[in-house]
Amino acid sequence: MKYVFVLLFLLMSLFSCSEKDLVRRLSVKDKVSEFSDTLFLGRVKNLLTYNNDIYFVEQYRNQIIKLDSCLNLRGLIGRMGEGPEELCNVSSFIIDNDIIYVLDAGCAKLISYGLDGNIIARYRLSEKVGLMPEFRFVVSGNDYMEMSVTDRRGAFGKMKLQSDSVSYWGERTLFAHTDMEYVRNGRYLFKSSFGYVSISDNEAIIEVYNFDKKKIMDYDYSSLEVVKRSLAYLDTQPMSSNSYGIICEDAYMDGNQIYLLLSSYETMGYKANTVAVFELQSDIRLKGVYQLAGSLYSSLCVLNGNVYAFETKESILEKYSIMSSSVN
Repeated sequence: MKYVFVLLFLLMSLFSCSEKDLVRRLSVKDKVSEFSDTLFLGRVKNLLTYNNDIYFVEQYRNQIIKLDSCLNLRGLIGRMGEGPEELCNVSSFIIDNDIIYVLDAGCAKLISYGLDGNIIARYRLSEKVGLMPEFRFVVSGNDYMEMSVTDRRGAFGKMKLQSDSVSYWGERTLFAHTDMEYVRNGRYLFKSSFGYVSISDNEAIIEVYNFDKKKIMDYDYSSLEVVKRSLAYLDTQPMSSNSYGIICEDAYMDGNQIYLLLSSYETMGYKANTVAVFELQSDIRLKGVYQLAGSLYSSLCVLNGNVYAFETKESILEKYSIMSSSVN
Protein backbone atom coordinates (compact mmCIF):
# COMPACT_ATOMS: atom_id res chain seq x y z
CA MET A 1 0.00 0.00 0.00
CA LYS A 2 2.92 2.33 0.79
CA TYR A 3 4.23 1.90 -2.76
CA VAL A 4 0.79 2.78 -4.18
CA PHE A 5 0.80 6.08 -2.25
CA VAL A 6 4.34 6.84 -3.44
CA LEU A 7 3.34 6.13 -7.05
CA LEU A 8 0.25 8.34 -6.77
CA PHE A 9 2.37 11.14 -5.30
CA LEU A 10 4.86 10.92 -8.17
CA LEU A 11 2.09 10.92 -10.77
CA MET A 12 0.46 13.96 -9.16
CA SER A 13 3.81 15.74 -9.08
CA LEU A 14 4.41 15.07 -12.76
CA PHE A 15 0.90 16.27 -13.61
CA SER A 16 1.34 19.49 -11.66
CA CYS A 17 4.69 20.16 -13.40
CA SER A 18 3.07 19.67 -16.81
CA GLU A 19 0.41 22.20 -15.90
CA LYS A 20 2.85 24.81 -14.68
CA ASP A 21 5.06 26.78 -17.05
CA LEU A 22 8.73 25.97 -16.59
CA VAL A 23 9.79 29.59 -16.93
CA ARG A 24 13.45 30.19 -17.66
CA ARG A 25 15.02 33.50 -16.70
CA LEU A 26 17.27 35.02 -19.34
CA SER A 27 20.33 37.14 -18.70
CA VAL A 28 21.32 40.09 -20.89
CA LYS A 29 24.35 39.21 -23.05
CA ASP A 30 24.70 42.55 -24.82
CA LYS A 31 22.81 45.83 -25.11
CA VAL A 32 22.82 49.22 -26.78
CA SER A 33 20.93 52.48 -26.24
CA GLU A 34 22.77 55.01 -28.42
CA PHE A 35 25.19 55.14 -31.32
CA SER A 36 26.25 58.79 -31.24
CA ASP A 37 25.28 62.10 -29.64
CA THR A 38 22.53 62.47 -32.25
CA LEU A 39 21.42 58.87 -32.70
CA PHE A 40 19.87 57.22 -29.67
CA LEU A 41 16.98 54.80 -29.27
CA GLY A 42 13.65 56.14 -28.07
CA ARG A 43 10.68 54.30 -29.53
CA VAL A 44 11.51 51.02 -31.25
CA LYS A 45 8.97 48.80 -33.02
CA ASN A 46 8.89 45.98 -35.58
CA LEU A 47 12.22 44.29 -34.88
CA LEU A 48 13.16 41.74 -37.54
CA THR A 49 16.24 40.00 -38.92
CA TYR A 50 17.42 39.45 -42.47
CA ASN A 51 20.74 38.11 -43.79
CA ASN A 52 22.25 38.08 -40.27
CA ASP A 53 21.40 41.75 -39.73
CA ILE A 54 18.83 43.33 -37.40
CA TYR A 55 16.33 45.93 -38.57
CA PHE A 56 13.75 47.97 -36.70
CA VAL A 57 11.68 51.15 -36.82
CA GLU A 58 12.85 54.08 -34.70
CA GLN A 59 9.52 55.91 -34.63
CA TYR A 60 10.84 59.22 -33.29
CA ARG A 61 13.13 59.42 -36.32
CA ASN A 62 10.75 57.70 -38.79
CA GLN A 63 13.65 55.65 -40.09
CA ILE A 64 14.63 52.01 -40.38
CA ILE A 65 17.83 51.30 -38.43
CA LYS A 66 20.11 48.45 -39.47
CA LEU A 67 22.52 46.73 -37.04
CA ASP A 68 24.75 43.70 -37.21
CA SER A 69 24.26 40.77 -34.81
CA CYS A 70 26.67 42.41 -32.31
CA LEU A 71 24.49 45.55 -32.18
CA ASN A 72 26.85 47.71 -34.23
CA LEU A 73 25.25 50.33 -36.49
CA ARG A 74 25.31 49.40 -40.17
CA GLY A 75 23.04 52.00 -41.72
CA LEU A 76 19.87 54.10 -41.78
CA ILE A 77 17.07 53.69 -44.29
CA GLY A 78 14.56 56.38 -45.21
CA ARG A 79 14.38 60.09 -44.52
CA MET A 80 11.85 61.85 -42.30
CA GLY A 81 9.51 64.36 -43.92
CA GLU A 82 6.25 64.75 -45.81
CA GLY A 83 7.64 64.73 -49.34
CA PRO A 84 6.84 61.97 -51.86
CA GLU A 85 10.11 60.16 -51.10
CA GLU A 86 10.08 60.83 -47.35
CA LEU A 87 8.51 59.09 -44.36
CA CYS A 88 6.20 60.92 -41.97
CA ASN A 89 4.72 58.15 -39.79
CA VAL A 90 6.27 54.71 -40.19
CA SER A 91 4.19 52.00 -38.57
CA SER A 92 5.72 48.73 -39.79
CA PHE A 93 7.83 47.15 -42.53
CA ILE A 94 8.80 43.80 -44.02
CA ILE A 95 11.79 42.50 -46.01
CA ASP A 96 11.21 40.11 -48.90
CA ASN A 97 13.67 39.06 -51.61
CA ASP A 98 16.17 41.79 -50.65
CA ILE A 99 13.49 44.50 -50.81
CA ILE A 100 12.41 46.50 -47.77
CA TYR A 101 8.72 47.51 -47.85
CA VAL A 102 8.05 50.38 -45.44
CA LEU A 103 4.44 51.19 -44.55
CA ASP A 104 3.93 54.90 -43.92
CA ALA A 105 0.43 55.01 -42.43
CA GLY A 106 0.54 58.74 -41.78
CA CYS A 107 0.99 59.57 -45.47
CA ALA A 108 -0.96 56.54 -46.79
CA LYS A 109 1.89 55.09 -48.84
CA LEU A 110 4.26 52.17 -49.12
CA ILE A 111 7.87 52.77 -50.16
CA SER A 112 10.21 49.96 -51.20
CA TYR A 113 13.98 50.21 -50.71
CA GLY A 114 16.95 48.11 -51.63
CA LEU A 115 19.15 46.80 -48.83
CA ASP A 116 21.48 49.71 -49.65
CA GLY A 117 18.73 52.17 -48.69
CA ASN A 118 17.99 53.42 -52.21
CA ILE A 119 14.32 53.82 -53.16
CA ILE A 120 12.99 51.26 -55.64
CA ALA A 121 9.30 52.21 -55.89
CA ARG A 122 6.50 54.18 -54.24
CA TYR A 123 2.88 53.06 -53.92
CA ARG A 124 -0.17 55.04 -52.86
CA LEU A 125 -2.51 53.17 -50.52
CA SER A 126 -6.23 53.34 -51.09
CA GLU A 127 -8.05 55.22 -48.35
CA LYS A 128 -11.05 52.97 -49.02
CA VAL A 129 -9.29 50.04 -47.31
CA GLY A 130 -9.36 50.12 -43.50
CA LEU A 131 -5.80 49.01 -42.79
CA MET A 132 -4.54 48.13 -39.31
CA PRO A 133 -0.94 49.25 -39.89
CA GLU A 134 0.37 48.59 -36.38
CA PHE A 135 0.47 44.84 -37.10
CA ARG A 136 3.11 42.91 -39.03
CA PHE A 137 2.18 42.16 -42.64
CA VAL A 138 3.45 40.18 -45.64
CA VAL A 139 4.15 40.91 -49.29
CA SER A 140 3.78 38.48 -52.19
CA GLY A 141 6.14 38.61 -55.14
CA ASN A 142 6.37 42.42 -55.32
CA ASP A 143 2.71 42.45 -56.37
CA TYR A 144 0.51 42.24 -53.28
CA MET A 145 0.48 43.37 -49.66
CA GLU A 146 -1.60 41.40 -47.14
CA MET A 147 -2.43 42.67 -43.66
CA SER A 148 -5.16 43.09 -41.03
CA VAL A 149 -8.13 45.22 -42.00
CA THR A 150 -11.24 46.56 -40.29
CA ASP A 151 -13.55 45.47 -43.11
CA ARG A 152 -16.14 42.88 -42.09
CA ARG A 153 -15.58 40.87 -45.27
CA GLY A 154 -12.45 39.25 -43.86
CA ALA A 155 -9.70 39.38 -41.28
CA PHE A 156 -7.09 40.32 -43.89
CA GLY A 157 -7.00 42.33 -47.07
CA LYS A 158 -4.93 41.37 -50.11
CA MET A 159 -4.09 44.62 -51.92
CA LYS A 160 -2.51 44.85 -55.36
CA LEU A 161 0.32 47.37 -55.08
CA GLN A 162 -0.16 48.84 -58.55
CA SER A 163 -3.90 49.47 -58.24
CA ASP A 164 -6.84 49.80 -55.83
CA SER A 165 -7.72 46.12 -56.27
CA VAL A 166 -8.38 44.36 -52.95
CA SER A 167 -9.79 41.00 -51.87
CA TYR A 168 -10.56 39.78 -48.36
CA TRP A 169 -9.88 36.51 -46.59
CA GLY A 170 -9.61 34.98 -43.12
CA GLU A 171 -12.10 34.44 -40.32
CA ARG A 172 -13.05 37.41 -38.18
CA THR A 173 -14.00 37.05 -34.52
CA LEU A 174 -17.47 38.25 -33.53
CA PHE A 175 -17.80 40.38 -30.41
CA ALA A 176 -20.72 41.78 -28.44
CA HIS A 177 -20.20 45.33 -29.75
CA THR A 178 -19.60 46.55 -33.29
CA ASP A 179 -16.75 48.78 -32.09
CA MET A 180 -15.02 45.78 -30.55
CA GLU A 181 -15.30 43.90 -33.84
CA TYR A 182 -13.36 46.69 -35.54
CA VAL A 183 -10.57 47.16 -32.98
CA ARG A 184 -10.11 43.58 -31.73
CA ASN A 185 -9.64 41.77 -35.04
CA GLY A 186 -6.10 42.97 -35.62
CA ARG A 187 -3.54 40.20 -36.10
CA TYR A 188 0.14 39.78 -36.81
CA LEU A 189 0.54 37.95 -40.12
CA PHE A 190 3.45 35.75 -41.24
CA LYS A 191 4.22 33.32 -44.03
CA SER A 192 5.65 29.88 -43.30
CA SER A 193 6.20 26.62 -45.16
CA PHE A 194 2.64 25.66 -44.12
CA GLY A 195 0.98 28.84 -45.41
CA TYR A 196 -0.01 31.84 -43.30
CA VAL A 197 0.25 32.18 -39.52
CA SER A 198 -2.07 34.66 -37.79
CA ILE A 199 -1.67 35.84 -34.19
CA SER A 200 -4.13 38.09 -32.34
CA ASP A 201 -2.91 40.67 -29.85
CA ASN A 202 -5.93 40.27 -27.54
CA GLU A 203 -6.98 36.61 -27.88
CA ALA A 204 -4.77 33.66 -26.95
CA ILE A 205 -5.12 32.03 -30.37
CA ILE A 206 -2.62 31.08 -33.08
CA GLU A 207 -4.27 30.37 -36.45
CA VAL A 208 -2.75 28.66 -39.49
CA TYR A 209 -4.13 29.05 -43.02
CA ASN A 210 -2.92 27.16 -46.08
CA PHE A 211 -1.86 29.02 -49.23
CA ASP A 212 -5.45 28.75 -50.50
CA LYS A 213 -6.48 30.89 -47.48
CA LYS A 214 -8.36 28.02 -45.77
CA LYS A 215 -7.88 27.64 -42.03
CA ILE A 216 -6.22 24.32 -41.28
CA MET A 217 -5.26 24.69 -37.64
CA ASP A 218 -5.68 26.82 -34.54
CA TYR A 219 -4.09 26.63 -31.14
CA ASP A 220 -5.35 28.04 -27.85
CA TYR A 221 -2.50 28.96 -25.49
CA SER A 222 -4.69 30.42 -22.74
CA SER A 223 -3.54 27.65 -20.37
CA LEU A 224 -0.15 29.37 -19.96
CA GLU A 225 0.11 30.77 -16.44
CA VAL A 226 0.97 34.28 -17.57
CA VAL A 227 -2.04 34.34 -19.88
CA LYS A 228 -4.39 32.93 -17.26
CA ARG A 229 -3.36 35.67 -14.86
CA SER A 230 -3.90 38.34 -17.49
CA LEU A 231 -7.32 37.02 -18.48
CA ALA A 232 -8.38 36.77 -14.82
CA TYR A 233 -7.37 40.39 -14.25
CA LEU A 234 -9.07 41.65 -17.42
CA ASP A 235 -12.29 39.89 -16.42
CA THR A 236 -12.44 42.11 -13.32
CA GLN A 237 -11.99 45.37 -15.26
CA PRO A 238 -14.74 47.47 -16.85
CA MET A 239 -14.42 47.53 -20.63
CA SER A 240 -15.95 50.05 -23.00
CA SER A 241 -17.22 49.04 -26.43
CA ASN A 242 -13.99 50.15 -28.12
CA SER A 243 -11.35 49.03 -25.62
CA TYR A 244 -9.58 45.77 -24.82
CA GLY A 245 -6.60 44.34 -22.97
CA ILE A 246 -3.48 43.22 -24.80
CA ILE A 247 -2.27 39.66 -24.28
CA CYS A 248 0.41 39.52 -26.98
CA GLU A 249 2.52 42.69 -27.26
CA ASP A 250 4.42 41.41 -30.31
CA ALA A 251 4.90 38.24 -32.35
CA TYR A 252 7.73 36.93 -34.51
CA MET A 253 8.48 33.87 -36.65
CA ASP A 254 11.88 32.30 -37.26
CA GLY A 255 11.50 29.35 -39.61
CA ASN A 256 8.74 27.26 -38.05
CA GLN A 257 9.33 28.68 -34.57
CA ILE A 258 6.75 31.16 -33.25
CA TYR A 259 7.82 33.67 -30.60
CA LEU A 260 5.20 35.60 -28.63
CA LEU A 261 5.97 38.56 -26.36
CA LEU A 262 3.28 38.12 -23.73
CA SER A 263 1.97 40.71 -21.30
CA SER A 264 0.74 40.48 -17.73
CA TYR A 265 -1.35 42.69 -15.48
CA GLU A 266 -0.09 42.80 -11.91
CA THR A 267 -0.40 44.97 -8.82
CA MET A 268 2.76 46.81 -9.86
CA GLY A 269 1.25 47.61 -13.27
CA TYR A 270 1.39 46.38 -16.85
CA LYS A 271 4.33 44.22 -17.89
CA ALA A 272 5.42 42.66 -21.15
CA ASN A 273 8.50 40.55 -20.51
CA THR A 274 7.49 36.91 -21.05
CA VAL A 275 8.46 35.11 -24.27
CA ALA A 276 6.62 31.91 -25.19
CA VAL A 277 8.11 29.79 -27.98
CA PHE A 278 6.01 27.39 -30.07
CA GLU A 279 6.94 25.01 -32.86
CA LEU A 280 4.72 24.65 -35.92
CA GLN A 281 4.80 21.21 -37.53
CA SER A 282 1.79 18.97 -38.17
CA ASP A 283 0.48 20.61 -35.01
CA ILE A 284 1.57 23.45 -32.70
CA ARG A 285 3.54 22.64 -29.57
CA LEU A 286 4.91 24.74 -26.74
CA LYS A 287 8.73 24.61 -26.69
CA GLY A 288 9.52 26.89 -23.77
CA VAL A 289 8.65 29.98 -21.74
CA TYR A 290 11.26 32.63 -20.93
CA GLN A 291 11.37 35.78 -18.83
CA LEU A 292 13.40 38.78 -19.92
CA ALA A 293 15.39 40.84 -17.41
CA GLY A 294 13.39 44.07 -17.73
CA SER A 295 9.70 44.71 -17.24
CA LEU A 296 8.27 46.31 -20.39
CA TYR A 297 9.28 45.41 -23.96
CA SER A 298 7.74 46.63 -27.20
CA SER A 299 9.15 44.25 -29.82
CA LEU A 300 11.35 41.20 -30.34
CA CYS A 301 13.11 39.24 -33.06
CA VAL A 302 15.36 36.17 -33.26
CA LEU A 303 18.71 35.53 -34.93
CA ASN A 304 20.97 32.47 -34.59
CA GLY A 305 19.47 31.34 -31.30
CA ASN A 306 19.52 34.84 -29.80
CA VAL A 307 16.50 36.92 -28.86
CA TYR A 308 16.72 40.68 -29.39
CA ALA A 309 14.14 42.79 -27.53
CA PHE A 310 13.62 46.49 -26.88
CA GLU A 311 13.04 47.53 -23.25
CA THR A 312 10.96 50.71 -23.31
CA LYS A 313 11.47 52.00 -19.76
CA GLU A 314 15.25 52.22 -20.13
CA SER A 315 15.20 52.62 -23.96
CA ILE A 316 17.67 49.76 -24.43
CA LEU A 317 17.90 47.12 -27.13
CA GLU A 318 18.97 43.90 -25.41
CA LYS A 319 20.40 40.62 -26.66
CA TYR A 320 19.66 37.29 -24.97
CA SER A 321 20.86 33.74 -25.60
CA ILE A 322 18.12 31.19 -25.12
CA MET A 323 20.61 28.33 -25.04
CA SER A 324 22.29 29.54 -21.83
CA SER A 325 19.10 30.22 -19.87
CA SER A 326 18.51 28.70 -16.43
CA VAL A 327 15.33 27.02 -15.19
CA ASN A 328 13.43 29.01 -12.58
